[in-house]
Amino acid sequence: MSKISETDWSGVAYSSTNMISLYTCVMNEREYRWCVQAVETA
Repeated sequence: MSKISETDWSGVAYSSTNMISLYTCVMNEREYRWCVQAVETA
């Protein structure tokens, strides 16, 4: 999990791996978002 700027959308950039990116707001900090990324394992 990482705290990112509200304008950082690098988590939705093309990737050759099968992964998911989840974004949510940071309480009382409207200019930031939490970003969680998970990669599929076999």
